[in-house]
Amino acid sequence: AALCTVFIGYVLALLVWLRPNRWRIVLVALMLCQLLISEISIIFGWWLFLPKNGLLSYTLVSSGLISEKVSLLYTEFAAFFGLVYVILPFSFFILLSVLDRQDRKLLEAASDLGAAPVVAFSEVLLPLTWRGILVALSQALIWAMGIYATPTALGPDTLWTLGKLVQEQMIGRSHWPMASALAVAMVLAVLGLMLVTWLMNGKER
Repeated sequence: AALCTVFIGYVLALLVWLRPNRWRIVLVALMLCQLLISEISIIFGWWLFLPKNGLLSYTLVSSGLISEKVSLLYTEFAAFFGLVYVILPFSFFILLSVLDRQDRKLLEAASDLGAAPVVAFSEVLLPLTWRGILVALSQALIWAMGIYATPTALGPDTLWTLGKLVQEQMIGRSHWPMASALAVAMVLAVLGLMLVTWLMNGKER
């Protein structure tokens, strides 16, 4: 989910960075709308969108892509999609801030020197923004590890996440020492991830 979020966020941030200001305002506003809605409200929205009689199933049947209605609710796909949706705005704004610090004339110069768009991206823009990608990935991983409600509400009962495991040890088994140990392990993992990101950024500087 973190990798997918960073990829989608980078593509959207790149589109915003390259487009005129009017398109930039629209796309940024769409991303801000997600942050203004609570996670519980988002879950209720997916409950209306993903079931067998939901909007997604009705649209697929009406378009002829499938012949019978299908329910995607309480599947690993629904949990994955919900995680990506919740984390996406954070990765998007991190990557957009990194791209805004770059000079678009560098791409024009690469094009004038005969570089194809793919080559200009891989040889010019990607090396300048890889640290931002690393920061966005670390933040996406932290969010993905910490989010509990979305994968629990949208995914199957057999879906295993760290947050759900902590909850099971606390409430289901009343095993508070194990829950505390798992929570501390999550905190240490987050701190280690932040430390690695800081060290790599410091080395580059």
